[in-house]
Amino acid sequence: MNRIDATFHALAQQGRKALIPYVIAGYPGVDITPAQSPGWPMPW
Repeated sequence: MNRIDATFHALAQQGRKALIPYVIAGYPGVDITPAQSPGWPMPW
């Protein structure tokens, strides 16, 4: 079981829920990605 599955399983056992945000890095352009995700390390 991977970490995400394990986390969701543990939360389900506790009757809790979780949300995993998803950001499409580089869309609509690489130059806007840092503004969409302040504080995240950028690989370029």
